[in-house]
Amino acid sequence: LPGSEVVDRLIEIGRRDFRVTCLSLGNPHCVVFTDRVDSLDLNALGPQFENAPIFPERVNTEFVQVLSPDTLSLRVWERGSGETLACGTGACAAVVAAVANGLCEKGRDITVRVQGGDLVVHYTDEAVTLTGDAKLVYTGTVESYSSEGLGIVRLDGAVVFVPQAVRGETIDLKITKVMKTAAAGEIVKIHNPSPERTKPECPYFGECGG
Repeated sequence: LPGSEVVDRLIEIGRRDFRVTCLSLGNPHCVVFTDRVDSLDLNALGPQFENAPIFPERVNTEFVQVLSPDTLSLRVWERGSGETLACGTGACAAVVAAVANGLCEKGRDITVRVQGGDLVVHYTDEAVTLTGDAKLVYTGTVESYSSEGLGIVRLDGAVVFVPQAVRGETIDLKITKVMKTAAAGEIVKIHNPSPERTKPECPYFGECGG
């Protein structure tokens, strides 16, 4: 879509008009605000957005109902996966779009209700922070390391930095923070511990920083 930003832009999808806000949080998102999110037929709408010619690399689509200035109801159609119970970057995208449209206030905790449970998003000029329970889990493989020694996992093209992750391991992780070009995560489970992984001598390793 042309222009430096796409906020409340009128587009046509499946011969219907929609007002959308598009943004990137390391992967592409298209946010649609609606009065009745529960009544939408996402099995029909989702593929129409995902495969629309205006999104040549496909897109994740968030359908959002504003329940109050600090509460959103969200359903997500994730590209390549379909409707998901929860999506960390999708919840963050919904809040960023709501702020851009004047529907929520920046710098406040916003509760995002998804089928998998409630998430809390805090959006400032510096970052977007996500909190929620450990049900919000992704699986990925540690590809390499950052210059700070953090493990790098790619989820739908987005880079996630994971402390204490070892290259070659397949891990379950939860997203803890979403930044403008990447995200941070925590290990929930290691499926195949690497031979390079060693047990730290200090029982407080990773907790005190000492």
